[in-house]
Amino acid sequence: MVGHHNSFFIKRKDNGKQKIVKGQIIVLTPELSYTGAPESVLNMVDILIKMGYFVTVVSFSKGEKEVEFYGKGVEVVYLEKEEFKTSSFAIWIKNYRLCIANTSMLAAQAVIIQKYIPTLLIIREAKSIMEFQQIFQTRIEDIKKVKEVYCVSKYAQREIEHQIGVKPQILYNYVPDRYSKRKERKGARVKFAIIGTIEERKGVDVCIKAFIRLKNQFDNCELHIVGRTLEWQRSYWEPLMTKIKEKDAIFYHGEIQNRDKLIQFYEEVDVVIVASRDESCSLVALEAAMMGKVLIVSQNVGAQYLVKFINGFIFQTGNVEHLVVGMKKYVKTYWLNKIRGKVSRYLYKKHASQKYYFKQLKKVIEGYIE
Repeated sequence: MVGHHNSFFIKRKDNGKQKIVKGQIIVLTPELSYTGAPESVLNMVDILIKMGYFVTVVSFSKGEKEVEFYGKGVEVVYLEKEEFKTSSFAIWIKNYRLCIANTSMLAAQAVIIQKYIPTLLIIREAKSIMEFQQIFQTRIEDIKKVKEVYCVSKYAQREIEHQIGVKPQILYNYVPDRYSKRKERKGARVKFAIIGTIEERKGVDVCIKAFIRLKNQFDNCELHIVGRTLEWQRSYWEPLMTKIKEKDAIFYHGEIQNRDKLIQFYEEVDVVIVASRDESCSLVALEAAMMGKVLIVSQNVGAQYLVKFINGFIFQTGNVEHLVVGMKKYVKTYWLNKIRGKVSRYLYKKHASQKYYFKQLKKVIEGYIE
C-alpha cells in the first residue's frame, strides 16, 4: 500500500558520504521483464541518478529486471491500479516533484498524477499503438488528456499523430557504452543476427526467408537468432522453429538475459538485422551501433537515424527480396564490414550515447523542475 512507503528524502548516502538531492522523481513502468521498455526505463533511471535526483520506480508487477534497479539503490514500489485513485496515494505522490510514466499503458495513471505534480508520458509504441490499447484494455482518450506527451523517434511521432491525432515531443533513447577493443573477428564467413522476442511484429519470419534465399547463392554466411518465445505467439514461432531445425546455417540460441553474455554475442557477429513491422525505436539497433556492427533495419524502425548508406541498409518493411539485396551486399564485400562498423559506432556516439541523452533529458526535466 502507498501509505507503507516513506520516500521523502533530502539527502542520500553515496559511498558513505551524504549528497544533497536535487529533488525526487517517480518513474512508472507497467512491468519489469527483460524487454525493451523496462531496459529503457533502467537506462533513464541511471541518468536521473547521475543528475542528482532521488528516484522511485513504481510498477504493476514484479519481474527479473527488479534486481537491477535494487542494484542501483532504487526503491521499487508495486501498486494495484485502483490504488492510484486513493486519498493516501494523493498524499504520497505530493512528496515528488516530477512523474515520468513509460508506455501508453500508463496514460490513465498519468492523467491522475498530473493533478498533483508535473507528469510526462513517454509513449514507447508507434504504428501498433491502437493494437496495444486493445490488448491491454486501455483508452486512447486518456492519452489525449495527458498534457505532456513524448515519444522516442520521428517515425514514432509520425505514426502516433496519424493513429490518434496526438503529436508528441521527441526524447530519443540511448544505451550505455559497453564497447571494448577486443580481438576482432576475422574470416570471410559473415554472421547475421536477429535479437528480440520471437513474435510476428519483430519480422523474424522475413529474416529467415531472406536468409534461406541468400544461402542458395552464397555459402559463406550464417544466421543467429536470440530471443524469448511468447506463449500467445506460439502459432507464429512454432513453424519457424521447425524451419530453423531443418537448416544447418541457422542457429537459435534462446534468450540471453545475462548482459555480459549478450555483449559477447554481439562481438561474435557482423551484421545485425531489425526487421520489425513496427518498432518505435529499437534498443537492439542502438546496441548494434554501439558495438560497431553493420545495421540492416526496416522502414518501420524508429532507429533508422543510425543507418546511413555507408554503414547499413534500410529495406521495405516485409519485403523479403529487398532484404536479400541488403544482406547480399555485406556478404559480397565482407572485408568492408569492419569499416562500416566504425561508422555505426560514430553515429552511436553522436545520436544515442549516454552523453547525448544526458543533455536531452536534462533540458526536458529542467523545464518542469526549476
